[in-house]
Amino acid sequence: MRAEDRGASSGIGQATTEVLASRGASVSVADIKREAVKRVVQGLHDDRLQVTGLTVDVADEAQIQTTVDTGGASLADSTFSTTMPR
Repeated sequence: MRAEDRGASSGIGQATTEVLASRGASVSVADIKREAVKRVVQGLHDDRLQVTGLTVDVADEAQIQTTVDTGGASLADSTFSTTMPR
């Protein structure tokens, strides 16, 4: 299973990401707060869960559409994982 959780750097979004990843989903953590996303991704990688993170402004419709259309691939400059930082 693959999931993308927007607004996932804290609160309910972060909890949702943790549950999905712990149940075997490969999760993309998306939020405008880069350092917070990085913290969540690092914590889940420490638990050996499959997560990647990307910085995206969910209020920007074009960014959201690009993320949906490409799975975040076209936002490569702002996409990161803790194993391959950019």
